[in-house]
Amino acid sequence: MSRAAFRSGLSLLLGLLLSLGAAASRADAEAPLEKRVKAAFLYKFASYVGWPEGVFAAPDSPLVFGVLGDRSIAEELDRAAGGRSIEARPLRVKVLSDGDDFADVNVLFVGTGTALVEALRAADARPMLVVTEAESALTKGSVINFIVVDGRVRFEISTTGAEQRGLKLSSRLLAVAYNLRPEEVR
Repeated sequence: MSRAAFRSGLSLLLGLLLSLGAAASRADAEAPLEKRVKAAFLYKFASYVGWPEGVFAAPDSPLVFGVLGDRSIAEELDRAAGGRSIEARPLRVKVLSDGDDFADVNVLFVGTGTALVEALRAADARPMLVVTEAESALTKGSVINFIVVDGRVRFEISTTGAEQRGLKLSSRLLAVAYNLRPEEVR
């Protein structure tokens, strides 16, 4: 699939998400649209990651999403991932608090309401996909950072951050990033 076709498909998916969100009644909308879009992206990001050998104890070990600092994203992610799997791995969502251990987490989302530097330090250089939503988070150890551009949720990627964590990101994911940054992680 060409890069243009993939971007077009992703744009269509995002457009559908936006129109579905706009059509939803207030009673059905438990989380703002931005939160639902971020949760959908988190779910999809995991399918575009190549994990290093030994990350999972068994072929059917769950893929664990840890959400720190944003319960509404955790709830939306739980809805999106409920009963699904990625590469035969069941998906599990775990709500985290400051100071929790990230030992079994594969995808860590750090919300804006948390102490970013401490969370990234606790994540260390473990083989986990770290996703944030804070300015300059890529230079602090995040792999993917959400940004809002012209009212739309976009994301930027630190290829260096991914490499330091031993992750292989699909070229399909890299092709649709708003920014690719070979950031020097401090």
